[in-house]
Amino acid sequence: MRKSRIFSLVILFFLFSISGLDARENREEYNKLSEPEKNELKMRYLKFKTLSKEKQRQILENYEKFKKLSEEEKERIRRAYHYYNSLPENEKIKLKEKYKNYLTMPKEKRERLKKVYEKYKRLSPEQKAIIREKIQNKKQNRIK
Repeated sequence: MRKSRIFSLVILFFLFSISGLDARENREEYNKLSEPEKNELKMRYLKFKTLSKEKQRQILENYEKFKKLSEEEKERIRRAYHYYNSLPENEKIKLKEKYKNYLTMPKEKRERLKKVYEKYKRLSPEQKAIIREKIQNKKQNRIK
């Protein structure tokens, strides 16, 4: 919750800086933060300002999309974000590579993959374990 509040404040500071509005309106919210939170907010804001205008626009668009999500969807995204950040760096690199591969797939193949994943999500834990075991066996057989 604290990170989303900090992120919201970063966006507000940015919006006020480009709109010319007086940031005093947000001073009350800012004063509620602890010193470490204020320092983190300042650092994030400075980092944000160093990004290209295109990257800033993309972040703001993503933030607007996020705000429109249900609380359940927001929580799912937060959990995924925390899970990703808890991964070792080599796992993050592998995951990024897989995502890049996914993005370069033809649209039809991505759609098929989504359908397969939707079916997989509906399986029981036992059925999922069987599938994971089969995949692991195939990987081991390829290595031999």
